[in-house]
Amino acid sequence: MDAELRAFLDKNSHVIPVIIDDEGVASLPAPLRQFQWADFRGPFQPAFSALLEGIRGLQQSSPLAASKAKSKGYVFISYADEDSKFVLELKNFMKKQGYGYWDFRESKRNYQIDFSLELEGIIKEAAGTLSVISPEWKRSPTAFKELHFSWEVGTPVFLLKVRDPGPTLAISGLTYIDFIVGRQNGFEKLNEEMRRKGL
Repeated sequence: MDAELRAFLDKNSHVIPVIIDDEGVASLPAPLRQFQWADFRGPFQPAFSALLEGIRGLQQSSPLAASKAKSKGYVFISYADEDSKFVLELKNFMKKQGYGYWDFRESKRNYQIDFSLELEGIIKEAAGTLSVISPEWKRSPTAFKELHFSWEVGTPVFLLKVRDPGPTLAISGLTYIDFIVGRQNGFEKLNEEMRRKGL
């Protein structure tokens, strides 16, 4: 407790000691005796008034500056080259929602390690994986691996169906966000689902 108190006081923080035990002021550590305390061993109202007076003394004359918005992190985008046009729309949407994204075609790469190992780290740290589903995605040599690895490490996966891939065992029966019927509806649903997942 003494170490915590010293660390707190070293930051020039203010304290209002509240006395509730029989020892009273004698039990206060020496550094706390310099502060106004509230003694709740006797009548409640005077002690409460002393506490309020101490709190008022902590008020600043100007309001605190608004905190900067925190980044929501980034999403990993898994897609086939043929879906690049849609992915450009997707990236613009993600930027508007405050997300960054990682796309191996334009994001910073680490050429000192194997690409598969690099992808593992990127997917593990991502706020989510967006899998852009299309016939070309289905034939991609890496898309299924990225999808299954995301599930394996617990990264939330969002399936975005932009073109019908036909019957696909890997995603059979899974819920997807339909971008075939309309882009706007698809982006609204994606936003809703990401919020629902706490992203």
